[in-house]
Amino acid sequence: DFEIENLQNIKYDILLKIKREDEAEKFLEQNIKNSQLRRRAIQNEYEKKNFEKAAILAKDGVSVDMKSKPGLALEWYDWLLKIAKAQKDNIRIIEYARLLLIENFTREQDYYQILKNSIEPEKWVEFIEAIVSDISKQKRYPDINLIASIYIKEKWWERLFDLVKRSKSLYTIEQYEKHLTKNYAHEIADLYSDGIKIYMENNVGRKHYQHVCNYIRKIKKLSTKEKSTQIITYLKTKYPTRRALIEELSNVE
Repeated sequence: DFEIENLQNIKYDILLKIKREDEAEKFLEQNIKNSQLRRRAIQNEYEKKNFEKAAILAKDGVSVDMKSKPGLALEWYDWLLKIAKAQKDNIRIIEYARLLLIENFTREQDYYQILKNSIEPEKWVEFIEAIVSDISKQKRYPDINLIASIYIKEKWWERLFDLVKRSKSLYTIEQYEKHLTKNYAHEIADLYSDGIKIYMENNVGRKHYQHVCNYIRKIKKLSTKEKSTQIITYLKTKYPTRRALIEELSNVE
């Protein structure tokens, strides 16, 4: 299918180059299920300001691709948002931007900012709270990074800290550390300490030990030497036979 779509795309280009525009247009319409050609057809209509026709093509793309190619369907929604913006249709702008933000679709547009610019200020907090709630309920495993990005933009540091605290992941703690150290330095150090204990239960080898030691250095920087010494003592006591670990821990001291 991919090769056929590429060949159709090449044929369309050839028709345009040999100035057979009418035939090219007909060929485009006949093969509109080809995502590459649909993309070009929408772009053509958008540039000619034929927004209604561009929207019809995009909506048809959503219908065709939603079940088998949901990522592609979101691209058509992205086009619908561009069209709504061009038409200054605020209701559609909010509808499409909200959907794309919740789906965490990454393209050129900043869906969060588009929504913030489109919602009345006094209604914004309630609106974004509802989005966070929908993201949390949408999947079996909610998109923590998407929720965190909203908390950061809203400067909801306490809620960001609670989110990071629940994850128990060293990677997640490190990812959001810079946003939290001003108010939660000692608490972040504690999270690192707990995360190290969990990490060490499932990982063996010098590279993993070096990884852990880097986090211990973070603990020392964020809190006190006493706290970093505590986790070192814990690990030496818990894993006395891991020689490589003992060596790496000695380098931290």
